[in-house]
Amino acid sequence: PVVDIYEDFQCPICKQFEALNGKFLNSLVTEKKAVVRFHTLSFLGTESVRAANAVACANEEDKFLDYHLALYANQPAVENSGEWSNDRLISIAETVGLTSESFKSCVNDLKFEGWVGDVADAGAKSGINSTPTVLVGGKEIDRNTEYFDAAKFKAAVERG
Repeated sequence: PVVDIYEDFQCPICKQFEALNGKFLNSLVTEKKAVVRFHTLSFLGTESVRAANAVACANEEDKFLDYHLALYANQPAVENSGEWSNDRLISIAETVGLTSESFKSCVNDLKFEGWVGDVADAGAKSGINSTPTVLVGGKEIDRNTEYFDAAKFKAAVERG
């Protein structure tokens, strides 16, 4: 199946979703049991843009999944609190072995800022107006019953 996840790294509900379903989603990717496409949105402002840029930088170094988990594990308690500076995003990356100068430059230069904007625009054009949003096979699964029940989420993905 193809699974599209629309998320914002500052979104507290996204953090709850990731805590419940993240390991399952990562196993789908690593075991090649599904195509999982993460759409990193930036609804919540500048720090969301920085985080989305940083995860794109991590992807360049084949550390997307590890860094993705680390960002949610280190999500600030308050949105747009100033905690997710470039220095803090780089510090979080070090916990997953991302220490290269190319990664640091990518984060500091906001190399993927344009891409982050394009992802946000594409999400808006697709009618995505909240995070998390999960589509399986192009159809949104039931937000009320399947997002936060691990067994139902797994079944929805496996149904394809």
